[in-house]
Amino acid sequence: MRLIPLLKRVALGLVLTTGLQGALMGQELGLDTTTRANLDAWELNRLESADQAWRKAQEKASKSKKQAKNLYNAANAAYQLFIEEFPRSPAVAYALFRQGRSFHLDNKRDSARQIYQDIIEFFPDQKVYATAALWYKGK
Repeated sequence: MRLIPLLKRVALGLVLTTGLQGALMGQELGLDTTTRANLDAWELNRLESADQAWRKAQEKASKSKKQAKNLYNAANAAYQLFIEEFPRSPAVAYALFRQGRSFHLDNKRDSARQIYQDIIEFFPDQKVYATAALWYKGK
């Protein structure tokens, strides 16, 4: 079917126009500084804890797949805790995106695709994350 290649081209166009070039070049998408600055201390603490687990998983991924798998699971749990504690936070789309990437990098593609779809459906105004989710959903 030709729809997927078309969606990928559209996503690529959106990605390039929304500043996600780094995500396509192997760099992971982060939380923008404006959103981070608007988080309260509790949100920021919880999110930094999840980001720390994410960074550890990224560091271990090239050395030990088993250890990275456990760390991706820990990152997923930390992002889920953030989402449950702060469902109205402006960083929820980011936390969901990182959850999706954790599943994706842990070869849990179906779970990742579901999260990417949730981002596209529930956070279409968060263009950076919705566009990246569309991109990774097609991978």
